[in-house]
Amino acid sequence: MLVDKLRWVEKGGTHSASQLHGSELIGTSQGFLVRKRLVFYLHSPDDTTACTETAEEALTLEQHRSRPIYTSTLGKSKLKLPTTLLFFIILGRVWPHFTKSPPRLACCHHAIGGNMQHCVLLILLLLVIITLHFTTAELLLSYVVLRHGARHVLAKTSTLGETGIFGGPTLLPQGKKQCYQAGQAFRARYLDPITCNTTNTCLNRAGAAGSRYGIVDERNDDTNFNNYNSLVNSSALHRTILSASSFLLGAFSEGDTFTRRVNEPYLIQQTPPVFSTEDGQDWRIRPYTKCPSYRRDLQNWFLSAEFLEKEAESASLRMQIQSLLGPSLNASLANWWNIYDNFNIWHTYHVGDAMPPLDDSLYARVISLAVWLETTKMKSSLVQNRLGGGLLADVLGRMEQAVQHRETGYPTHIYKLLTIAGHFSTQLGVLAALQADKVTNSTLPWLGEKIPSPASVLVFELHHRPASGKGQGEAAREEGYYVRIVIQDGAGQGYQEVPLLCSRGSEGRGVGGKGGKDEGTTFECPLEDFFKLAAPQALSMREWCAVCENDDMLACKVAKEEKGGRRKMTR
Repeated sequence: MLVDKLRWVEKGGTHSASQLHGSELIGTSQGFLVRKRLVFYLHSPDDTTACTETAEEALTLEQHRSRPIYTSTLGKSKLKLPTTLLFFIILGRVWPHFTKSPPRLACCHHAIGGNMQHCVLLILLLLVIITLHFTTAELLLSYVVLRHGARHVLAKTSTLGETGIFGGPTLLPQGKKQCYQAGQAFRARYLDPITCNTTNTCLNRAGAAGSRYGIVDERNDDTNFNNYNSLVNSSALHRTILSASSFLLGAFSEGDTFTRRVNEPYLIQQTPPVFSTEDGQDWRIRPYTKCPSYRRDLQNWFLSAEFLEKEAESASLRMQIQSLLGPSLNASLANWWNIYDNFNIWHTYHVGDAMPPLDDSLYARVISLAVWLETTKMKSSLVQNRLGGGLLADVLGRMEQAVQHRETGYPTHIYKLLTIAGHFSTQLGVLAALQADKVTNSTLPWLGEKIPSPASVLVFELHHRPASGKGQGEAAREEGYYVRIVIQDGAGQGYQEVPLLCSRGSEGRGVGGKGGKDEGTTFECPLEDFFKLAAPQALSMREWCAVCENDDMLACKVAKEEKGGRRKMTR
């Protein structure tokens, strides 16, 4: 078992996990799962905490942040039912004869009816089954944060507010194609058994039909990927909703055509549904547009020595661009995003207002200044956990569900593929919450080299990996759960690992695939270390309202009326 104690508690008593049948899951948070008047959670051996109030208030995030969430030695892999049956069927035929004294291969020969070749093959098959089961890495969960594809010009304020019509600028046809291609690459890495096995990143077993969404093969058990274990959420904007649909079409489509089976017309290929929350209430995907405390800190940063120095350094460039544009656009440094976006959309896709031509050198300087401005706005020292803590809380809750499901069977249903269709500020916000910019010599290009490309993908992977012996140039590894973050910086690019503060940077092939820019390096984190890094930065809705000082969102108003007070930001 993964945990030393796994129990559920309710007001007035403590009971065994076996008594959980039928209790209804009503929500998740990092460190525990909330059920009606129940809390199903992981805790250390000396913890005797019991609920005294409602289940949701019984165990706070602070209690989980104050101690390691995973404390015990990871247990052995469990044999799944089909493997177990096959194992014992073969063993039942052979074992009685091997228990005779002295054991002889001839006993096996006798057990299967006199065919010695069949006997040898039977033993080899048994060994292969055992070896494969205990030595194969398993991808338990893939949590995707997708940036939308190319869109029309987006006007923004200096503090990331957006102006324009309802739903925002529309997605361009090129943006749909970018997201579709990103989905195809995702399918190759995670869903296609022919290609995903090369990187040990298959969400479904080889040969499973469940990678075709909308088609359920009842002959396959719950370990397969099917239409019940994918969940897609998007911000409530045109560009993200259509990007999600295009991405999913590429991820779940087996080629450009799908043949309907005539005798089973209900088996029709389709893409998963995309869910969304009204933009005014969206605090997880677009928190940067609803966080007054962050907006105030940005305005103060515009007065900082760092900003004023860059303003002076870029003065000649901005004056040159202003003279080309006239008064139509403001070429101040704080407003430089709008200069960059107008030039970029016109130069790349030839839509929007016609912009004056720039030579390559001048255009590169325009881009470079925009990259500095937008990525510096997303530094962890400025952002803290305000723009990514809510999303990070969901990631942790989903991971814990996946581990509990594998170890205990509870909850009975989990999502294996979760997708968030958002924005580059969504991606950079969650990386800021993880303090990715504090990693020494990081290979992540989004920390100052470039803005995440349209249709870029950031993926949280949760792996279970068996123990491995010490090999040449590689330390022995214990069986356990590991987290890895990878990015694909736009359609057509390769996947690249993201180094984190909890990464051990071990050499050799890790849980699957290659590492950063240096081949053979992997930046995986043991799950316990990842939780130690991420849990203090994760935010519940009530905490997010407090740290962002948001009193306008309906949920924040309700939370303030119920509890009041504000929680200090983590730094």
